[in-house]
Amino acid sequence: MNKMFTATAILQLAAGGQSRVECPLGKYLTDYPNKNVASKVTIHHLLTHTGGTGDFFGPQFDAHRLELRALKDLRHALRQTRPGLRARALAGNNSNYGFLLLGLVIEKASGQDYYDHVRDHIYKPAGMTSSDSLPEDEVVPDRSFGYNERRQPEVAPNTTALPPRGTSAGGGYSTVEDLVRFATASPTTSF
Repeated sequence: MNKMFTATAILQLAAGGQSRVECPLGKYLTDYPNKNVASKVTIHHLLTHTGGTGDFFGPQFDAHRLELRALKDLRHALRQTRPGLRARALAGNNSNYGFLLLGLVIEKASGQDYYDHVRDHIYKPAGMTSSDSLPEDEVVPDRSFGYNERRQPEVAPNTTALPPRGTSAGGGYSTVEDLVRFATASPTTSF
């Protein structure tokens, strides 16, 4: 569910003049290694899953999963080449890596850690007291976990297949009550 909070944060920053969705990724991540992606993939492409950056789950992620505590850790551990702007037919394909990059854009444009920014500019103003992305090893009362039967012979918690902390691409937690608060918050509540 973190993608909707990431998109909200990007659009808040754009409304406040701190970011622009038509700008290329390289405006914010000046050291991004793939210059084709940095110069041609815009924030809008990333928001709409049309930048061609794909996913980050797979063998490289699995090999580094427990080291990935912050967004920058994911970016550095998963440096595989991203072609970017593959066929527009990719529209609608989920792009976890693109949303990971948007989290880094939020950090750069706001000057705040992604998690602090979302907490300060979305959760707190909307009164969302049971939403966050705390690491899996921190006790959160009543936190539920997903299940995965693809990697196990039987149904098992999916915690061994995910980052140890939610990211700007997903993995956070909330409650129905908090999601109602988010949905009914005034557009200006979060600014």
